[in-house]
Amino acid sequence: MSITQSMASSDSTPPSRLVRMMVGASIPGSY
Repeated sequence: MSITQSMASSDSTPPSRLVRMMVGASIPGSY
């Protein structure tokens, strides 16, 4: 998933989920 996609999905997804996705993309194994 690209940053643009996650940003577009942030409309219906909670901010915490978006942050977790961004952190997971930056730091592998954080899930």
